Amino acid sequence: MDTRTKIISAERAVEVASDGRHVVVVTGHFDVLQAGLVQAFRGISKGPSMVLAVVLNPPAPLLSARARAELAAGLEVVDYVVPVADDATELLRAIKPIQVISEELADQRRAAELIQHVQQKYKS
Repeated sequence: MDTRTKIISAERAVEVASDGRHVVVVTGHFDVLQAGLVQAFRGISKGPSMVLAVVLNPPAPLLSARARAELAAGLEVVDYVVPVADDATELLRAIKPIQVISEELADQRRAAELIQHVQQKYKS
């Protein structure tokens, strides 16, 4: 399966969210895909719910928005991915998710840890 087909527009996300299933939204940058992020997604009890990843722009992205969306789409638990240029408030209001999990701060921490690790590795 080409997971890139999971990447949809905000308008399409509102449509698929209205199919009657509960929606769990995970917002984040998805700039660094590490085990911690995968574990956070594994902790989502999917059940009959649809999992929608909303890809937000970090302050200093390592990857393009499209690459980050493709990383999120590659996660098995994710049903759909919506890249959002600025603010996801209107999208969340329209979708009315039963749960919103914000990963932005954790994503920033993971990116900083990776950068620090690489810098330390190449200092020696």
